[in-house]
Amino acid sequence: MFSLSPLNVYAADWELIGYSPDFETHIYLDFDSIVVNENFRTFTGMQDFPNKKNSRKTRLIIDCDKQMIKWLELTSYDMNMGLGNPKKENIISDWQKYSSNSPYGGFDDILCRSGWVEKFP
Repeated sequence: MFSLSPLNVYAADWELIGYSPDFETHIYLDFDSIVVNENFRTFTGMQDFPNKKNSRKTRLIIDCDKQMIKWLELTSYDMNMGLGNPKKENIISDWQKYSSNSPYGGFDDILCRSGWVEKFP
């Protein structure tokens, strides 16, 4: 299950967009990182795991038409909100389908379905 947050909470450049109880993670998006190319959105997201006291930053590309996502880069941190020791991995994954109630579905809602992209400069 994924729920969008009604609050805009900023921590550095991160905007809280929701919480996933299934993954026990707060989901953040860096709106300044978004690149729009037709039906594709490339962006940086943060998953913060408050109960585990760690986090990970991901560079992703989403195909809005096919509802598929691909990981481009992953950096794990041993503290919350991208703090602590980073462990960077270049991880180019295959395209993967995602469900609408996953954290990726939350990114899809904002980047592909909300009409936000029409306002993007």
